Amino acid sequence: MNFRALLGTGIVVACHVLLVQVLPVQAKSLEAEPGFESNRCAPSMNQLATAGCINQILSQGRALVRQGNFAEALAFYQKAANLTHNNARVYSAIGFLQAHQQDFQAAAAAYQKAIGLEPNNARFYYALGFSQAQLGDYNEAELAYRRAIELTPMHADSHLSLGIVLARQGHHRRALLAYATALALQPTNAAVYQAIGVAHQALGKHQEATAFFDRAGQLSYSSRTLTERAENGLMFDRK
Repeated sequence: MNFRALLGTGIVVACHVLLVQVLPVQAKSLEAEPGFESNRCAPSMNQLATAGCINQILSQGRALVRQGNFAEALAFYQKAANLTHNNARVYSAIGFLQAHQQDFQAAAAAYQKAIGLEPNNARFYYALGFSQAQLGDYNEAELAYRRAIELTPMHADSHLSLGIVLARQGHHRRALLAYATALALQPTNAAVYQAIGVAHQALGKHQEATAFFDRAGQLSYSSRTLTERAENGLMFDRK
């Protein structure tokens, strides 16, 4: 990996030193570069916690994620969390990376820390609900999704996810209410039709289930067809 290119230009010295501390495998090469001597650039904790430096930390973490270096990015963000303790975006990034590695317990814990810092961030509650659902904690996931809906009532995926965790608890009629809201918000979402079909099937309403399954299949096929046409350049009218 070309780490000089990753660092980019205009990054403050404090962030350079943080990178040396976070990624020890890169420390030797960084310290060999002019201007990277750790004994000359050692910042205080307050310097590292400034908003500008945190933005650089987040930027470097995102770059590592884009390169597919998820384990390295996770270690990077965890070090940043140890240095700042009060940045919700850092904990959110940790949650995302832990979930990517299928460690949903750690992901849920990270999102809970993010929520503690930003209690009105609907995305954090949605992600927490997902992690808890993956753990089988459907009651807790339901609470998280309901809070996400309180904060962003027009987010269709929150309603759909709420319905799914209700269905996992056997509450299929209540799930249908959540699906109805999701469908009103996204009337061409095949996943919603599929979920409604499953709920009807669980309730023994096989004719209704079949109708929704058929509609889900039609929408899925239409979506695939449009994607294929767009990829082939056929979405543009030829004169």
